[in-house]
Amino acid sequence: MAFRPRQFRSNFKITSSPKALRGGLGNMGHPRTTRRDFLKKTASLSVVPSLAPLLPPLLAPLLVPCRASAAAKAPLRLILLHSPFHFGEAYYHPQISPTDSGPAPAGSNFFLGYANSSLAPLAPFQKDLIIFRGLKYGAASSSHLSGGTAFTGSALETAGGTNPKISGTSIDQYLFNRMAQAGSLSPICAGLFTYLSATHTFDHSIVFNNGAPLAQIDNPMNLYNALFANFRPPTNTPATPASMSQTARRQQALAFAQKYLNGLVGQLPSTSPSASALESHLAAIRGLAGQIAGSSANLAGCSPPSSSAVTNDAGPDAGNYVVSNAPLDVTSFINIITQAFACDITRFASFKMSDYADPSQILLQLMPGLTDFDQTTNWHAMTHTTDGSATNASDIKLAQFKAYFMNQAAALLSALKAVPDPYSTGQTLYDNTVVLIGSEGPVQTSHSDYHGNGDPRSDQPFIIAGGCGGYFKGGQLIFAGGSKSASVPHNALLTNIVNTFETNQQQFNPSYVPKILSQYGDYSFSVSPTSWLT
Repeated sequence: MAFRPRQFRSNFKITSSPKALRGGLGNMGHPRTTRRDFLKKTASLSVVPSLAPLLPPLLAPLLVPCRASAAAKAPLRLILLHSPFHFGEAYYHPQISPTDSGPAPAGSNFFLGYANSSLAPLAPFQKDLIIFRGLKYGAASSSHLSGGTAFTGSALETAGGTNPKISGTSIDQYLFNRMAQAGSLSPICAGLFTYLSATHTFDHSIVFNNGAPLAQIDNPMNLYNALFANFRPPTNTPATPASMSQTARRQQALAFAQKYLNGLVGQLPSTSPSASALESHLAAIRGLAGQIAGSSANLAGCSPPSSSAVTNDAGPDAGNYVVSNAPLDVTSFINIITQAFACDITRFASFKMSDYADPSQILLQLMPGLTDFDQTTNWHAMTHTTDGSATNASDIKLAQFKAYFMNQAAALLSALKAVPDPYSTGQTLYDNTVVLIGSEGPVQTSHSDYHGNGDPRSDQPFIIAGGCGGYFKGGQLIFAGGSKSASVPHNALLTNIVNTFETNQQQFNPSYVPKILSQYGDYSFSVSPTSWLT
């Protein structure tokens, strides 16, 4: 089933791409000429009013009425986070209070800091968290393949031991193609110790463009170079004649490429598999041109890390995972993402916080309580013997495993809090960033619901973090369908996020024409759960 964003005022749709692309930041391209190729070849050039009444009942409650008509001070940013394996019910669901270990009901009163809680690292950010229960995937196959639907809302068209075939686009790529600003590069695709797609295809990718899976960049230095190699920090110092001449030559070369690609636009119907790839090429050129031109704007907090402060870890690209590099890699990725936002190089990012199996097994050596766990004999047994209970030893180990990745999420949130928002004095990047946290597997409530054989239509754990520009009411535990039982397609949440960005962009830039969708993804939803953010 092809993904068709349903829209109130147009028939916009996205069709599938014929070829999977690779390379993270520079991989959104035509099958014959990828953006990575384009950037390499040009390296020498170096280059509203309230929308709630328009939304279907399920969507409207996610918009905070008091913010709907206000002018936005800053653009929203988006970060997609994804961790391997599943959560156990006992150590995922919040407790009532520090003194009452019972499962918390829906609402704003809950406690995350109990013993072995997988979400304890996120407790300092509780007032802005939205923890969802009751969301489901529409497809039924091994959870190892869920990466294809997590952030796309698309149906998995194939199953088994191959990369899932979908025809959709993850929300980071969709929003970038809709609202990339001058000087913006493609969304960041970072990964910690992730598999090479050539050697392992299960759940390899979490971001897609028209069905094409985009590979994560595992080496922080490669990501740093892709983002900052051509970046000119804002300055008020007059340019020298020589630098002005150089810039003019580079801009001229890019203008020639842009003119050539623009000439193809009228020749490609909107249903052409290459139409979206062409759109991505043009967005890349606009971003590169903006970087070459530089800016005289004073971007508070824009302070790109020096290359010497970034880890050059080439091991993962060769299948060589050095565990001592992992903390350094995470720190580098967090700094790069934060500064890319601060310098307004991009407003969209994804970070796959490791794969299941071999790469993440190596990370056990860094996890409290799991440092002596035998990854070759007990790992598989542990992940397949959890049952969601508090007394099961395997569930306790899994809770500690998942807490490691929630610590990474917490570190990223802290970094965002420490950097001023360049567009809004008195706010930080955290205040205007939506962080969507997903997971490979569901919230497990019984042994039959473990990650390998679990039905992805089971309760899928999604968490919203960050200030979200004030558009979402944080500090909530939400039962999407009125209970913890999976009943609401998760693309209802994706639709809310997409429409919120459209609203924000129009309020931040009045000339922008928003596209408010009634459905993003392949699965319809209509019933309005009254507990959503009310």
